[in-house]
Amino acid sequence: MLEGRAGDGSAARAAERVSDRLAVYCLRAERALAGALRASCLTPLGALAVADAEDRLTLSAWVGLPDGSEWLSDRLAADAVEAQQLGEEVAAACGRRVPGRCWSVPRRWRALAGAERPGTVYLVGAGPGDPGLLTARALELIAAADVILHDRLIPAQALDGARADAELLYVGKEGGGASVPQEETEELMIARAREGRSVVRLKGETPSSSVAAARRRSR
Repeated sequence: MLEGRAGDGSAARAAERVSDRLAVYCLRAERALAGALRASCLTPLGALAVADAEDRLTLSAWVGLPDGSEWLSDRLAADAVEAQQLGEEVAAACGRRVPGRCWSVPRRWRALAGAERPGTVYLVGAGPGDPGLLTARALELIAAADVILHDRLIPAQALDGARADAELLYVGKEGGGASVPQEETEELMIARAREGRSVVRLKGETPSSSVAAARRRSR
């Protein structure tokens, strides 16, 4: 890294003589990644961009959770001229699984580093039965979930986008058949969330209709 005063022509000319075009693209991709994640010096972030002879960049990233429980990683490749976009895309891939975009604000980082982080429970409707009618938000939550509790009314392909390491729990009900009591389902959701995990309750109807039915039963 060569630094000089703004407007220093001699420093600029010296930099041009020793500058490597692909190295500049690599640096641009790594900085775009850190910038998109709003990373600070307290963010456990690793970034490595490597260029090949065909002017292609491969950017690898590692992002640590503040309690040290997990490291997230992703890797993408693109043409060198797309270095800025490449960095932002890798940041987005990591950021989807890092609530708060890596907790890059130092004061918030220190507060979270020593505290237990409760998980989140999402009530997600699987729609009327056609997997093509799942919303973009539903697909995003399914893809990021650590735990998915589902029933038999969801579309057969609704879980195709779940992570390979996600815990899938059937909590459906069938008239005259095996059923999981609602109280047990709620206890499972709470227990998994208290472990700091992202929990999705995927229902074969819209959550609002389920809530409305529960309200009617309680009257």
